[in-house]
Amino acid sequence: MPSAEEVAGVLGALGITGQRKEELLVLARGVLRADWVAGSGQTTADIVSSLEQTATTVITWHPLLIPRMLQTAEYGRIASSAASCDCSVPVEAYVGENALSTVVGDAGTMGRQLCFLAEAAAGPLVRMVPAGVGWHPGLSGPFTLYRTANAAVVHLQHHGTATFLFEDKANGRHQPVVASLRRLALSEEETVEFLCGRLRAGQRLLHNGMRLG
Repeated sequence: MPSAEEVAGVLGALGITGQRKEELLVLARGVLRADWVAGSGQTTADIVSSLEQTATTVITWHPLLIPRMLQTAEYGRIASSAASCDCSVPVEAYVGENALSTVVGDAGTMGRQLCFLAEAAAGPLVRMVPAGVGWHPGLSGPFTLYRTANAAVVHLQHHGTATFLFEDKANGRHQPVVASLRRLALSEEETVEFLCGRLRAGQRLLHNGMRLG
């Protein structure tokens, strides 16, 4: 990992100055720490994009919203997600049942998001975590775990900031949470059936509402 001084030298040789230079130096200084916090905006987007491009696997969990990697563009704009996902590696996504009840936009937005989620769940990608399973460590908050060749990095999004935690690849703090989610979540087949049921129920409600109107 190059030092901040080495990065500054390369940037100088390339003629990169101003705000872009400062953003890159923030990244260079940050990755030398065990854990670090980045301000929201382009810096966080750059880090997430880099992690998505270098990860070998990604595990993401969200109890209240659809994870960014599974959002439609419409849902993502309303939910103010960071950058669009550019991840082409295997993704293991866990979604809390309550995320389906959190209305983002209107009924049409949620219907299209649910259709997209049901289609994604037809592949080895999405597993729902029922609300009735009771307390589990995942309820402490959402996270995305990136496993790279050299490290495991956990991304935690906050209001206006993002925290990146560097963990042991095999025994990190979030590994027990992942194990719990794997145990409690519906299977891939059960997830597809569950989502299709919610989609049919939503379509019936919409149809009855239009008929009554």
